[in-house]
Amino acid sequence: MVRRVRTWALVALVVWILLVTWWALTPMTDSVSTGTVKNKDAVKVATRQTVECDSPISGSSKPTEPLPALRSPRAYERTPCALPHENDRLIFLVDIVFFLGAAILLAKTWKPAEPSPALEDVATA
Repeated sequence: MVRRVRTWALVALVVWILLVTWWALTPMTDSVSTGTVKNKDAVKVATRQTVECDSPISGSSKPTEPLPALRSPRAYERTPCALPHENDRLIFLVDIVFFLGAAILLAKTWKPAEPSPALEDVATA
């Protein structure tokens, strides 16, 4: 029974790390604050610009396309894609460390199956 639970735990762990890796390889979008502008009623409204980014583990934390030009006085308040990539890479690293720790724990506590008494009879014959 315990062996079966460990097997299912290992299968679930492998499926989980595959899903996390798929997530880390998927391109993302970043919504960057671009300041405030006055609308028709003279009320200041915060503005944002969505930027397409590469995947978190692609090695590039730059947008996949040129940044859209903004009208004055709007400006990007931070570098697009940099902060989300940094956060997502950290999350992926934590997931990898958790996976390795759980896999090592399962491997160290794995016990081989007990030999069957029928096999002992065959060996002595």
